[in-house]
Amino acid sequence: QSIHKIHPDFDAYLEAVARLDESILIVIAASEVDALNHRFVRRIRRTAPTAHGQICFVQKMNMGDYYSLNNLLDLNLDTVHYGAGITFIQTAWCGPPCVTQRANTVRASVVSRSYEYAGIVDPPIASSKAEYVSIVDNLMKNERRRLDLKREIQAKCEGTVYNNQVYIQSCQDFFINLSTTG
Repeated sequence: QSIHKIHPDFDAYLEAVARLDESILIVIAASEVDALNHRFVRRIRRTAPTAHGQICFVQKMNMGDYYSLNNLLDLNLDTVHYGAGITFIQTAWCGPPCVTQRANTVRASVVSRSYEYAGIVDPPIASSKAEYVSIVDNLMKNERRRLDLKREIQAKCEGTVYNNQVYIQSCQDFFINLSTTG
């Protein structure tokens, strides 16, 4: 994820995930603004010291490189509050499963609702921080489950999330309705 999506509440998630295994590498897209990068590093060093030592920053890249990187990753982590909806939509067909947590806001609900819409049987959707970390732990330790979930997401998103005019129209209608009633 990008730095601007990582709310301070998510620092505790990153710390808990990093403590699962010292070999976990947390990949974060650096900001193009150095001051934001420095502020984030100072914050993480203080709030999530284990995670701080396991973070790898990557620079902005073209979409081909982005898809290639996602294909190499074991998991994507949906940040709390901001959400990883675009990341999910962009990488569901080529990337790893995206662990998410149920939320009450539209922005933070795109991944969980996309899993439900696609009909994923046992999606990696948590209802708490403890469950989120447990899902990450389970998927990191169970390569077969992770790969099966990746294949299921790719197959089921093909006809539901992707190439589905009903889905696209329903999203457009929702946002138009939201903007005219609010």
